[in-house]
Amino acid sequence: MEEKFTHLVLVLHGYTLNPKKYDLLKKAIEEAYPKAHVVIPQLPFSALSMADLNKESYRMLIEIEKGLLHIEKVNKDVLPKIVIIGHSTGSLVARKVYVYACGENEDAPFENVMESTQPRLWVSHVDRIILLAGMNRGWSLTHHLYVKTAFLMRVGIVIGKVMKFFGNNPLGFQTRKGSSFITQLRLQWLSMIKHATEGKKDTNEKGIGNALVVQLLGTIDDLIPPEDNVDLVTGSNFIYLDVRMSGHLDVIQMDSSKAGKTRKDIFKKALTLDYEALANIQTTPAENTLMVDEKVTDVVFVIHGIRDTGYWTQKVARRVKAIGDKTGTKKFAMETSTYGYFPMLPFLLAHKRQSKVEWLMDQYVENRAQYPKAQFSFLGHSNGTYLLAKALNDYPACKFKNVVFAGSVVSQNYNWKKILDQEKRIENVFNFVASSDWVVAMFPKTFQTMKLQDIGSGGFDGFNELSEHQQMKFVEGSHGAAIEEKYWDDIAHFIVHGKFTDTGEVKNKEVRSRFWKFIGKAAPWPFAIILAVVGVGIYFAYVLPADPFNGILSVLCIIVAIGIFVTRF
Repeated sequence: MEEKFTHLVLVLHGYTLNPKKYDLLKKAIEEAYPKAHVVIPQLPFSALSMADLNKESYRMLIEIEKGLLHIEKVNKDVLPKIVIIGHSTGSLVARKVYVYACGENEDAPFENVMESTQPRLWVSHVDRIILLAGMNRGWSLTHHLYVKTAFLMRVGIVIGKVMKFFGNNPLGFQTRKGSSFITQLRLQWLSMIKHATEGKKDTNEKGIGNALVVQLLGTIDDLIPPEDNVDLVTGSNFIYLDVRMSGHLDVIQMDSSKAGKTRKDIFKKALTLDYEALANIQTTPAENTLMVDEKVTDVVFVIHGIRDTGYWTQKVARRVKAIGDKTGTKKFAMETSTYGYFPMLPFLLAHKRQSKVEWLMDQYVENRAQYPKAQFSFLGHSNGTYLLAKALNDYPACKFKNVVFAGSVVSQNYNWKKILDQEKRIENVFNFVASSDWVVAMFPKTFQTMKLQDIGSGGFDGFNELSEHQQMKFVEGSHGAAIEEKYWDDIAHFIVHGKFTDTGEVKNKEVRSRFWKFIGKAAPWPFAIILAVVGVGIYFAYVLPADPFNGILSVLCIIVAIGIFVTRF
């Protein structure tokens, strides 16, 4: 009679690797679990892979169910313990598989890749998840990287950007810090933990989602920096174990060498010891533990825009907090972090804007973890409005209560009805439209008119899908008109209460002059005229001079002058 299986072990390999690289790791698993059924499926993780990690995670969920069907032939009605192991990129998929298995929660919806979002019947049999060289916050370029590693990553980024330009989504970019996949996973993990605690009946507590997670940290990981390797925001309850003499790739090499034996010993402990025993030998991460405050009821993001250092954000934030605290029933926390000075030229490049969106969502996850019972609101100016609009499109788990846009650079055709009515991811929104916002009229509107990118004239023309009660046409002034101090109390009142006061400064006034009406209709001609002037200047500097050297020097001077202008102003 065939012996029953005690364990089903799913091993998910890393980026550019294949199952054959995991023979030694499989041997260690079989030594720890002599009656285990080990599955190491091939994942499409080549260097130029365009695989969708959400779809691959769901496919690995099905792999577990296939393994259980195989085991059922021997075990009959006895389910084995399930262990999910992931290495590098596979560690992210391992966590996503478990999130999917625990079922969807309303506060962190899943992506549209699953036939059913209900919890799997077998999920309570997941005994533990083991992450080797996990990249829990995704990858990023930092000073921790070795020169060779940083160089190769930069080459990969350039290749990835070319692929993105042609409409592809490289797998490597899906695992970048702040990306949609990483952020969605972190938010879904937070939600899973929130709903996991066993409690009384008639609550939203599911009693699943609290499997033991052990992360093995290579002491000489030369690919993922420490701040991305350890995620104390969503992994505060993980067990962390150092693996001496090990890097990002060789942490799985459990051969007969001294380092190999050390790796194997730590790995087998991760497989077999219970939580208490592992806690006694765990490594304490150097990062500070996140300070959770469950008393905060409202978190407000105040995010600046282009050509702006964001000094005003803290001043407005103080006004919001002062009005919020007067309610007596709410406690406000303010998020006024800055992504740095953002000049016009980088703003006009889609990949540069995307990096700021990823920065925003990384901040969002940390605040969601720090203030688990809070609602979130948002005040954005200029590029700050784009960051939220893009995030709402790309991150389904991103939600805000009250939102104020000023000097918006978002397309006037933005899908507000879907966000407000169908998905209900925003409760109240108000958009300030300036009377003479030349920045939006000349640059974002030009791109909108030419249908080149997803920026546009929401701050100059208003949004087509917002009513007259949801936007002000017009606040008198230019790009920064709506964030002047005279409007701070009104903005604060809207952020706190979702509406304006009857006695405030905010009133619709038709103040746009004929000149600015003409400028608004002229796009993209003002931008074209600027380019033409530059072209003529280059022509006169290079073609007319008798001495070619002086012509070249003149062209270089013009290019430098233009570079200084667009990067500083």
